[in-house]
Order: sequence, then structure tokens, then C-alpha cells
Amino acid sequence: MALPKLLELYTMYKYLTIAIILIFSTSVSGQHLASSKGQGAIGIGIGLPYGALGGKISYNVAEQTSVFTGIGYNLADVAYNIGLMYSFKSEKSREFYISGMYGRNASLIVEDFSPDGDFKESYLGPSFGAGLPAFSSKNEGSFWEVGLVVPIRSSDYNNDIDAIKNIPSIELTEPWPVLIVIGYNFGL
Repeated sequence: MALPKLLELYTMYKYLTIAIILIFSTSVSGQHLASSKGQGAIGIGIGLPYGALGGKISYNVAEQTSVFTGIGYNLADVAYNIGLMYSFKSEKSREFYISGMYGRNASLIVEDFSPDGDFKESYLGPSFGAGLPAFSSKNEGSFWEVGLVVPIRSSDYNNDIDAIKNIPSIELTEPWPVLIVIGYNFGL
């Protein structure tokens, strides 16, 4: 990916992150927020739980435990993740959660790689995360989600990136070891 495109993506994420944090800090209430069994949510956002840039559906299978699936686009392909999230009970407007998921957690894009065109590939692997949902004071069950995810990248990904590093004509931007998650979920 060319440097100007990377800078453009970085700038977009930076401003989106600032806007989400401002909204996150002002739209919460002080109600008890433990996730109740049988409740669900549908959300939109960025990050691996949302398929990179897309949507997520979650369902609370037990008190404080939910399963989720996300589908979206990761600039190389349609991406998805399926996972489990555990929320720690809190009497405050924010809860802490940990999550584990499996799905597309890395992609490589090399423009003008060959006479046939660009090289685009997505890779499967597990990822682990933590974050804070902040529940809305206006819409019961709805919440903002801000978190971090650590992807465990596959050997196929590592082999391909090592091969690309050995091609002097390709400028490579190293992947981030920790990824951000920002999304808004509507209670069902």
C-alpha cells in the first residue's frame, strides 16, 4: 500500500477515535450494567470483532458471557470473526470485558505486485482482546465499545510478509501488534 494511502487511513482513524472517545465520555449513565442472559445487540464499527470495518451481532448466552460474530471488509477481502466475550460486573456506567475470537485477523495488500495486478490476501488466526463498553443513558441496552485486540498471526502470514520484505522494490509498513476496536451497538 502506498504511503499516502496509509497516511490517509491513519488520519481517518485518528479523527474517528477522537470523536468516539468524546461521545463515549458524555453519553453514559450510572445504571447497573451486568449483561443479562437472553439479551442481544447488533453493532457497527471498526476492529476485528466487526470484521475490520463492518458489523457485529452478539447474544448473551449466560450472565456476563456473550457470543458474537462480525463481518466486514479489511481492504483485501470480506473478513469475519467469531468469538466469546466475558464482562466483569460493575455498578458503574462502564464495564471491563475480555474476549477471544477466531477469524481473519491479518491482510496483506501490495499494489502493482505483478503484471497481473495487486497482491491481496487475508489470513486466519486467533485474537484476544479487552475493552470497555459504555452504556447509553438514552437507549436502554445500547452501548459504545472501545477496546484493544492482539492478533496471533498465522505462519502463512509471517512467511508471506518475510518474502515481501526481501523484495527491495516494495516499501513495507510493519503491521501494528495491537489493534483498536471502536463501535456502537444497539440493544435488541
